[in-house]
Amino acid sequence: MPWYLPTRMPLFWDELRRRVRGGRGQVVLLVYGLVLLGLLIIDSLIFAQHLAAYSPTSGPGFSRNWAEFGRQLWQWALVLQLVIVILISPGLTATAISGEREHGTLDLLLLTPMGILPLVVGKFLGAIGQMLLVVLSGLPVISAVFIYGGVSPQEVIWGYALIMATGMLYAAVGFLASSFSRRTIPAIAWAYGSTLAILVGIPLLYVLLLMVDQAPAPDTLSAFVGNPFLLLIADGESLLRYAFTVLAFLLETFALITLSLIIIRRRQDCLPLFSRRISLESARRLSRRPDKTLPY
Repeated sequence: MPWYLPTRMPLFWDELRRRVRGGRGQVVLLVYGLVLLGLLIIDSLIFAQHLAAYSPTSGPGFSRNWAEFGRQLWQWALVLQLVIVILISPGLTATAISGEREHGTLDLLLLTPMGILPLVVGKFLGAIGQMLLVVLSGLPVISAVFIYGGVSPQEVIWGYALIMATGMLYAAVGFLASSFSRRTIPAIAWAYGSTLAILVGIPLLYVLLLMVDQAPAPDTLSAFVGNPFLLLIADGESLLRYAFTVLAFLLETFALITLSLIIIRRRQDCLPLFSRRISLESARRLSRRPDKTLPY
């Protein structure tokens, strides 16, 4: 590792450098910023035409209308960022473990003194590091909503916390699919299939429950099923609902990563959790193991 990087969690730093460096990472950041900037410009033009046609050009009503535009712009930006994060998060982690198995490099990682916990945490955090960097790169563009008013800094902070917690949750879904899949393509299929079931199947179930008058509150259902869009349709703008949903998403992420850790440990003959010292005999045993007897 380079001298300027910490020696702890080497797999995390290696994974993060591999994903972020190069032209592809810069292109992703550029496209994400241009998409948010395009949303800001298009929404501003549409609302300005509406304001010029139906509202006075001065007075208290004019300021109130621009405050409404600021809130509307933030809501559209929040939805757009949630959609982008949900689309990219499962794919980032679906290849974390299955890709190592497919390329035959997982055995090499298991022969290192690193335990199974640093391996899982390093691969997961390294995979979502690029996603978090992309989300934060759009913050300067979104800060334009403060010019129009209607949105408080607390709402923006909790909105970004919801975006990051949502990305981590769906990244954990992809990581879980990667932990029990032997190949990359099935892992990606399982990850996006589960994501589609959460985003489409749960709202359909909610509509059916509404028809029989037995549906719970949408913000409560959003926290427990991992669908952030149900929170956005809930009545009111309470920041406590955002905080409860973010906390629930983080707990669900922790549960999914723990389940992935258990699956990988069981498939790799109960490796030590934190760290280990590889004896020469165990290294020879792993190197002589036939492919047909590999537990993964």
